[in-house]
Amino acid sequence: MKKFKAFISLLMAAMIALSCVGTAFAESNPAQVNEQINSETNQQKTYLNEYSYFDESGNNSVRLNDGTTCANIYAFSTSETISDVGLWISRGTDVSVQIRIYKYNSNQGDNSIAKGEVALVNETHEIKEIGKQNIELKSKLDVKQGEKYVIAVTYTAPNNDLMVVTDIKAEDNHCANPGESYYISGSQLTGGMWQDAFDEYGNFYINVLTAEPDQKSAEVRIVNYDADEKISYRQTKKFIAATGNVPASSEIHWLINGEDVCLKDEAGKHTQSKSYSVEKPEKNFTVQVNVVDNGKQICKCEADVTVKNGIIDKIVYFFTVTFVDGLKKFGNLILSFFNILPDITIGKKTIQTSEAAKNAIKVIGELVITFIKMLFK
Repeated sequence: MKKFKAFISLLMAAMIALSCVGTAFAESNPAQVNEQINSETNQQKTYLNEYSYFDESGNNSVRLNDGTTCANIYAFSTSETISDVGLWISRGTDVSVQIRIYKYNSNQGDNSIAKGEVALVNETHEIKEIGKQNIELKSKLDVKQGEKYVIAVTYTAPNNDLMVVTDIKAEDNHCANPGESYYISGSQLTGGMWQDAFDEYGNFYINVLTAEPDQKSAEVRIVNYDADEKISYRQTKKFIAATGNVPASSEIHWLINGEDVCLKDEAGKHTQSKSYSVEKPEKNFTVQVNVVDNGKQICKCEADVTVKNGIIDKIVYFFTVTFVDGLKKFGNLILSFFNILPDITIGKKTIQTSEAAKNAIKVIGELVITFIKMLFK
């Protein structure tokens, strides 16, 4: 009976030992991934690459003290955008994580990987469920090929009942390499000494999932009109558009009250004018500039324009524009009459009567026009 109990004990010990043996990714080579479930949105999400040192065929759970920070260092193989961080928490209640991403500075040495560096991403997430999960970052981070980054995760569990999954490191089968995973007590990452997790834990399950680099949105705006601006009655207004991040093949369309008013060239394509003038408007109107590419609107800007068209505004327009224009035409008619006047000779001096009269009329006319404009300004 004693021999049987001893055999059972040895068998159980062997099973426990075998459960702790496995292999892991020795390098941060990205694995192409298709779709995974995002833990916070519970929706499928497509990723470009997943960076990991982890091999699920051999793993172990380790206990962490409240406030411990774990970190993995990854070099990125292409220009891409960090969108999610994958974690695996095996035990804990009321757990939250603070995720910080730093650009790695190799000159600082392995034991101070985040010293003096400013976090490019710094945000806190509540852990809703225990287990393996991808946490979507609120602030995405664009990275370039060959750049190295530190992905640091500070775990908070008020009752110190926290366990996370690591890749184990067997004595004779190293499934992790030095310089891949680190840990430090406390959340102050820019001070203290980081410990390489190679000897004690192996590698932490802190994966990085990436997406295609974010494309900046096309934009257009009207730069010379303010929403509070009001234009005078029948005042011609020129609108100017500024664009950004638009394809070279795109077209600019101007619309007044919803009607496309752009001219077309001989080939039937819209002209690429970044300005448009509304001639002598008499009532309020809407101006809109659209950027269209391959027949599809990619961005637009719209403004409601107020025209001052009350009775006083119309009277002012009459005297400052209509009346003045009529006065100019009448003056030109009088000037043409003086062209037939004969010159006058006094002694040896000849006075050109027509030129003298015209100059006098011009001076008087300019004085009258200036007075009218000042009166109705």
